Amino acid sequence: MDYFSSILPSSLPAKLLGTLLSFGALLLGLLIYWRRTDSLHAVWERVWRLVAGSAEVQDPRLRAFMQEMRDLEKFRLIYGLKITNMTDMQRLIGWVRRHGLDMSALQKARRWVDIANPDIITLPTNGYFVWNVLGYLLAAILAGSAAFVAASPAILKMNASGIWFNSDGATVGHVFRGETFKLDQCSSVGPKMQESFRFSQSEVKAICEGYANGALKQTASKAQTDQKWLGAVVLGLAAIWLSVTALHIRSGKTAQRISARVCRAKAKAP
Repeated sequence: MDYFSSILPSSLPAKLLGTLLSFGALLLGLLIYWRRTDSLHAVWERVWRLVAGSAEVQDPRLRAFMQEMRDLEKFRLIYGLKITNMTDMQRLIGWVRRHGLDMSALQKARRWVDIANPDIITLPTNGYFVWNVLGYLLAAILAGSAAFVAASPAILKMNASGIWFNSDGATVGHVFRGETFKLDQCSSVGPKMQESFRFSQSEVKAICEGYANGALKQTASKAQTDQKWLGAVVLGLAAIWLSVTALHIRSGKTAQRISARVCRAKAKAP
């Protein structure tokens, strides 16, 4: 009977994990491109060239229209601003020049740029900042938890009682407390472990036998490897979450600064 088990029941084969990561990276790249440009014209044009070679469109009006779409897509890709036609693009360029704005600042505040709005810049609400600060704090807690799991000895669970503990194969300790017991003194510390963890007598015996025959060491070693992988993945996701919320906060603050500058410029205008 298996008395203890890892926090992670199984791990994916390395080849399958590599394939999934590669496929996920490709999809992520396409998603980022699509989210920034709001179109996939360049991607489909590349597909067309692979299928039809270098054949060009013959109709001059269609060719001019396609070039206009490519220019707009390039503009959206570089600046991240949602501009759908050349008239709006020219209006935005004129507005930027008229108020002497920095295009890099406009890029930071791009989620608040609305060309349909007469003022072009809309302002975030206070609730927007509150939710993003909360999201940032939650992401920081998640990152700390992931780092804790990755750096901890193997976190194991007694299958019968459901009691959690950690072990490196030579010691047993509490997950959130510093108290540990050396298993090379199992006969003398067994009653203390039973009292401290609320283990049953059979569970203490299983731990001592697992230490003696190497089963605990083997389980702990595998669990530590799985925890490091889990910690790395979750830490990466938490880092992305932290970055996204930080960028959202920066975006809102930049929009406020741009709006204030435009208002001052209007106030000074004759």
